[in-house]
Amino acid sequence: MLIGGVTMLGAINLYLFLRLSSRAPRFSEFLPIYWTAWAIGLVVPGQVGDMASVTALLHRRGHSWQAVLARSLLDKLISFIVMILVAVFALLPFVRGLSWQREWLIALMVVVPLTALFVYLLTQIKAARLSRWADKVSGIFSELTAILKKAPGYVLLNVLLTLLKTFMMGAAYWAIFRAIGVVEIDILSTVPLVAASALVAYIPVSFNGLGTVEAMGLMLFASLGIAAPVVLAAYLALRLLVLALAWLPAGVWILSGRREAAE
Repeated sequence: MLIGGVTMLGAINLYLFLRLSSRAPRFSEFLPIYWTAWAIGLVVPGQVGDMASVTALLHRRGHSWQAVLARSLLDKLISFIVMILVAVFALLPFVRGLSWQREWLIALMVVVPLTALFVYLLTQIKAARLSRWADKVSGIFSELTAILKKAPGYVLLNVLLTLLKTFMMGAAYWAIFRAIGVVEIDILSTVPLVAASALVAYIPVSFNGLGTVEAMGLMLFASLGIAAPVVLAAYLALRLLVLALAWLPAGVWILSGRREAAE
């Protein structure tokens, strides 16, 4: 039930931005599209599968892909920032003992060469190709700017709902831990740890963070004295539950859509 609530909040968050358009779909039409995009995002590396899918599905129904992508991008950016802020509470104990001079030096040694390489690659892009994408990128940023100016209240509401969504996701993990007999952790300790481990899913190295999220969770919950097999069992149980909750309705919607198209 908590996972379903998290998904509904995610759909409402994005729909708040979509309804700013004069051609916004009804929520009853948008929900199965969002649900299917969410299901696809669960098996695609990084956190772009759902964003790309909802953009493509709405574009097929006549909506501007730039407008949809801009709104999806803003929603994703808000979620990322909120999760970072919540995760800070989980990560503080791990960074208190670090030598900041040494860590900053290591970070600079990594970031500076990568930045230089990125700038060099950009300069090698052909001018024609760059100009071809310039208008499209400009259109997306124009949409983002328009939303921030036109509806700051919707942005604030999105932030608040994202905070609630993050809390509910942490509560789902807490409930799983309780169900398998772990009673020594409280919900307020669980939420930031879950947010911190979920951030790893944004790194496109596996299917929606499969394996990497669990590894991060093992490390973080070990700080509370919870055994690795217990943490792994909780994470895998919830991942399977999420996949089932996502793909069962999405599968029904996809099959019904194909049947209607065939008729």
